[in-house]
Amino acid sequence: MAIAKITIWLNDVRRDYEYGVLLYNQFGKSELQKVFFKNGNSPFHQDKLFTALEELNPSLEELTNKSSFKIPTLENMPIPVKRYGLTDEAWDKLPEQIRTLYVDNSKLHAHSRLLFDQARIARNDEDRGLLGREILFERNLLNNNWKDIKDYFSQGKIKDQLEGKEKENLDDLTILELTKKLANIPSYLCKDRKTAITMTAGSKLNAVLLRIQKNEIKLELIKKRLEEIK
Repeated sequence: MAIAKITIWLNDVRRDYEYGVLLYNQFGKSELQKVFFKNGNSPFHQDKLFTALEELNPSLEELTNKSSFKIPTLENMPIPVKRYGLTDEAWDKLPEQIRTLYVDNSKLHAHSRLLFDQARIARNDEDRGLLGREILFERNLLNNNWKDIKDYFSQGKIKDQLEGKEKENLDDLTILELTKKLANIPSYLCKDRKTAITMTAGSKLNAVLLRIQKNEIKLELIKKRLEEIK
């Protein structure tokens, strides 16, 4: 099992660096190299990691009858945060909620890759199915987080802030007023979405995107409010 995991990593053209580091931490013996791999992700680090695992792989015969490599929990993933080109200054200016999304996404991306590699060598279809469902769940979380990050950069707003504001605006409305808005909002959304497709990047497009997000949130809040009243 251990040999299979390292062999798959060595033969994978993508060779996820963080996963390789986890493999070396599990089976490698050099504490110096473990520190080295943990503190970098340059082409030089990647080449050194490949060589270390390549040299380690043939010596793992005695490990095949021992417990297999265990995937850390999502919360315990020892993954550095990927900032995707953000400078330290830009990073420090981000709201805490947005920085947390970057942290979560770094862990989700690496963890789902571990699950995917585990599924490739799973013992049976049932185990593969369980892993597949967990992967889909984590990818959905990842995509939702990226949407919130994208919305923040394009609109300067955080979803939680928008929801709180829209909820306040709806609290005092009557059932009749809520029902009327429920009927009108879909047409507003349809119009704005068509308009946004033809617009170029800039403040006007951002305003339309923000209006779309507000109306999407408002629509969901109204549905929940009316359901609670019923």
